Amino acid sequence: MDQIQILKQPRFVVSINGERRCVAGFDGCAVLGATFSHMRNLDGMGEQGRSILEGAVRFRVGGMQGGEHVDWLVDELVVADQATVRVIEGGPNWRAC
Repeated sequence: MDQIQILKQPRFVVSINGERRCVAGFDGCAVLGATFSHMRNLDGMGEQGRSILEGAVRFRVGGMQGGEHVDWLVDELVVADQATVRVIEGGPNWRAC
């Protein structure tokens, strides 16, 4: 069995359709996650009355440290979109503008 490497300060390098969108991560003790979700909403409205794309998949990269919640990326994906998450060790964070 292969030995699992424990990452001390992991970063997620996130690209959508070949375009780098963010490098997410914290220094120190924290929670870091990347999730895909799909919701079918009959009235076509999302949270706080925002319109959502019918059939879209929500992709979120975020986390929490010391009680502070951070979102690096929240996006809606559609058919044929390609999202990649590469896990790396340490280094600077970067947030898309």
